Amino acid sequence: MTGENTKNKVMRYIKTVLIIDIIVMAIAGIICWGKGCTTYVGYSNALMYAGAIFLVIGLFSTVGNFFTRGNFRYQYTSTTGVNQSHERAKDEFKLMLYSHNFFFLVILVGVSLFLLSYLIVKLFAPSI
Repeated sequence: MTGENTKNKVMRYIKTVLIIDIIVMAIAGIICWGKGCTTYVGYSNALMYAGAIFLVIGLFSTVGNFFTRGNFRYQYTSTTGVNQSHERAKDEFKLMLYSHNFFFLVILVGVSLFLLSYLIVKLFAPSI
C-alpha cells in the first residue's frame, strides 16, 4: 500500500465523518428548533445525546451484524465444502474488517459530537 493511497483513504474517512457530523448537527438543530429550545445549551445537549447514541451503536456493533451471527444459512454453508478453509478464513477476515471499519466510523462520529457539544458550551455559554 502506497503512502498516497493511505492518505486518500484517511482523507475520505475524515470527509465521511464530517459529512455525518454535519447531517446530525442539522437534524439536532431542527429538533431543537421544533421543540422551542433555541439556546446554545439546549443545542449542546442535543449534540451530546446524539453523540451518546452513536457511541452506543458503535459499541453494539462489536457484537457483530445480523449476517454473521443470525443467518443460519451463512453459518451452515461456511462450514461445508472440501479444502475451503483458506477462502473461508479470507471471507471471515473481510467481514471482520467491515465490522471494525463501521465501529471506528461510528465511534469517531460520537466522539466528535461530544467534543463539539463541549466546545459550544465553553465558547458560547462560558458561565455554565
